[in-house]
Amino acid sequence: MMSYLEVEHEWLHVDIIKGETHSDKFKKLNTNMRIPVLVLDDGSTLTESNAILNYLADGTALLPADRFLRAQVLQWQLFEQYSH
Repeated sequence: MMSYLEVEHEWLHVDIIKGETHSDKFKKLNTNMRIPVLVLDDGSTLTESNAILNYLADGTALLPADRFLRAQVLQWQLFEQYSH
């Protein structure tokens, strides 16, 4: 999403096989010890892929302002997340 929207960012690889999500450093970013994590410029963090996608898409054509259309986007995201 960040690349698609041309948002400048830095990608940091976290090796879950090596247990890097269980390090003290990572736990400070996400106490659930899961990826992905989005760290914002002010240091705040967002976790959970759909929350991150909605945050990034807000204000773009990818996340409609219309209440019903936005709910349809969420409907698809929830279907995709829990059905795959």
